[in-house]
Order: sequence, then structure tokens, then C-alpha cells
Amino acid sequence: MTLRRIAAALLVGAVLLPLAACDTSTGVGADIGEDLEGGAPQAIDLVADSTTFGGVDIAAPVTGNTNPQRDWRVLVGRVLDPVAGEATADAYLDLAPARPIPDLVQAAPVDVLEAELILAPQYLHGDSTATVTVRLFDLQSNPDFEDARADQTFATALEVASYEVSAAEDSVVTLPLPDGWVRDNEGILRDTTGDASTFDEAFAGFKVQVSRSSAPTPSQPGAVVGFSTEDSRLELSRTDDTTSVATYPISQSFTHVSWQAPPAETEARRANRVLLRGGAPRALRFAFNFEEEARVDSLIGAPLNRVRLDVPFDTLAQRGTEAPEGFVRPRVDGYRLLMRRTDDPSIPDCESRQLGQLLTQTPESGLDPGDEEGRYCFLPTDLSELPERLSTPVLNNVVRESLQPEQPVVFESFRLEVTDRFSPAAEFSPAVPGVPTTAPVLIPIPGSPSDAQTELSIVATPI
Repeated sequence: MTLRRIAAALLVGAVLLPLAACDTSTGVGADIGEDLEGGAPQAIDLVADSTTFGGVDIAAPVTGNTNPQRDWRVLVGRVLDPVAGEATADAYLDLAPARPIPDLVQAAPVDVLEAELILAPQYLHGDSTATVTVRLFDLQSNPDFEDARADQTFATALEVASYEVSAAEDSVVTLPLPDGWVRDNEGILRDTTGDASTFDEAFAGFKVQVSRSSAPTPSQPGAVVGFSTEDSRLELSRTDDTTSVATYPISQSFTHVSWQAPPAETEARRANRVLLRGGAPRALRFAFNFEEEARVDSLIGAPLNRVRLDVPFDTLAQRGTEAPEGFVRPRVDGYRLLMRRTDDPSIPDCESRQLGQLLTQTPESGLDPGDEEGRYCFLPTDLSELPERLSTPVLNNVVRESLQPEQPVVFESFRLEVTDRFSPAAEFSPAVPGVPTTAPVLIPIPGSPSDAQTELSIVATPI
């Protein structure tokens, strides 16, 4: 078995470590297996191949959600991040019918009705003192946000109104709708003759778009704000009786995200680092060059004790000292880890028992452009220890299969994507999309001046 044949087999047990302020790695990782009794365990530390370590284009992340029971958010705003560049986000919202509609609202004359779009803040990226100017549009036709990706857009109809939203708001944001809009839509809002599909066909939804009238600057970087779709809603009530309210929950939502290149003046901060940005169609991909590592020959067929992959985050650079006082950069609380199967017909499928019945990435999950289906396997990850580390706990089968004599290598490369969650402890399938985010992360390239390295540590007991 050649060294190349066992290359990707050892890409297991990923750990993501934030760098301390001194720009060094703490060296903790995810272990697989227990120490074996007897023998002399052998430890090998391999550094990722710097020539292939870098960003790769992928499909834009899914930011649409059609499940109203799922915790989700939408983003709107414009921010100039000194580390990551300029991000622009627009939110799309669709409504479900109110059930029930209070009798006093149902019977009210139209001239005493008022409608408000209530948004519940839960996210901030940028200047906490900024005011975000947003424009509210009706959508042109009924959208389908299922599996919609961050680079998509949906056509709008007439502009409803514009508003000023404070980035510091932490309770609710209320957008009162004009009387003319209420008159034009009260028949739809108060129609109880049909079901939810009837309402959906009649009401297309809203787009909340950040104003493009002025670009953010280093001294006034602007902000992207986020709102919980579970706690946001439209309310229809009477101006002469505020106790009677018809509530229209959010039925589906979508966030469009676009990025411009990072500022040239911060190039030094990003030098020798890979930049990943939430909402961008970009991932980190790397592999290990085992052809120059003769030490690996001694591990073929040996009982495996532990395998650990450390991928450090450069949190010192991410803090971005150029940002003005009051600038807030959200932390990523979720990542997706995938392994690419070697192009060999004898390699087991992801779902096979040999590989531990892993999930296969489908085209809907975002394949690399030009890659055929079935080459990538999702690796289940434990998010409970973020930001200290991201671990993958079920790779014993992968390692065992890959280190058998005369067997081809199982995996040739490894890919990391930003897929944010509301908290590191949130349980999720690796195939489920992350919530919309614009948070950036920086990962040092192996061999760069940073002391931290993306390393693979192998401990085995040679026979």
C-alpha cells in the first residue's frame, strides 16, 4: 500500500481551535478510540499541505426557510467590516393567515384599521449606534423560499414605505403600514372563506430591503441586523380598540446576502490566512501530502489509538482593531465538515456499514461546481464545545477501512463550511442548513508566520 493510498484516510476527528490573543494554538483535539495496553504507541503529527490549502467555490448557502416551526432569522442591512469587506443583506417575509380574527377586527370599518409589521431583533453585525434605512416592498408574485440560496432574488412590486431602524434596538421593531396599503389589502387579511392556501395565493409577501442611497465607510461602517422569524409577525388592529388584534405569523422567509471584496488597506491582516464569510459561496478545502512522510508506513494495519485534526482560528486578526468603537462582530456557532471520497470504484459509499453509514451530500446541499453526486460525505459533529473546538465522534469505521493493507485510500480531501446555529449546543443534522449569517472567520495557512498550524495527529500501536 503506497503512502498516497492512505492519504485521505487520516482526515478524521476535526477540531477547530480559536487562537489566543498571543496568536498560538492550544493544541486540544478530538480523540477516537482508547489507549491500548502494552506495546509502544507511536505518535505522528502531520501539517496540512500549504500548496493546496485554500478557499474553494461552492454553491451559495441555503438561506430560505419554509418550516415555521424551525428557529430561523432574516437579515437586513449593509456593513463594512474591516476584516471581511462589505456585506449587504435583504430580507423576504411571507405570512400565514390569522386564526382566529377577533370579531371587533372583522367588523371594523376600514378607516379605523391599522396594520404593523413587528420584527424581533436577535442579531447584529456592525456599528451598534448605527441607524439602518430600510424600504418595504410588496412582492410581485408568490415566492417559494424552499432551498433558496443566498445569491438568489425575488421580484418586487410597489414600494410600501421606508423606515429608520436602530441597530441598538433589542426589544421589537415596529413598521407601521400606510393607510393606503391597509385599504388595498384588508379584504385579503379579513377573508375567512378560504384556507391557508387561499390566503397564500392572494398575499405574495414582503421584501425588507436596505437602502442603497449611501455606502458605508470606515468611520461609519453601518450594520446588518437580524430578526427572529418565530417572534416576528404582522398585526391588524383597530385604532379605537387596541385590545383586539389579528396576528399573522411568518410562514416562510429568505435572506439575500452579497459580499464585496475586503478593503485593500486591511490586506496585511488577511495575509497568510483563508477568509470565510457567512452567506458567501466559499469554503475551506485542504489535504495532507503523505508521499513525503515515510513514518506513515509503520501505521498500515496497526491498531489505531487516536486521530486528531486541529484547525485553528485566528481570533486575534478577526477582532479587527481598525473597527470603530461600538463595532460588533458576531461569532460563528456552527460549521459543516465534509470529506471527499477518492475516485475509485472500490471505495464504499458514504452510507455503507464500512464507513459508518454517513450521510451523502446531494446537489441540493451544495456540491462543488462540476463535482458528481456522492463524492462528499457529511461528518456528524459535536457543536457543544464551540468555540473551543468542533469534534466529529463517529469515524472509527472510516479509519479502520482506510488503514487496511492493500486497500485504496477512502478520502482525498476535507472541506469546512460556515453553517451557523443559534447556539453551539443546538443539535442538528449536518445536512440541515445553518441560519443566515454574515460573520467572518480567518484560518491561518500552514507555514505562515502564525504559530498555529492545521495539523493531523495520529497515535497508533505498530504491530
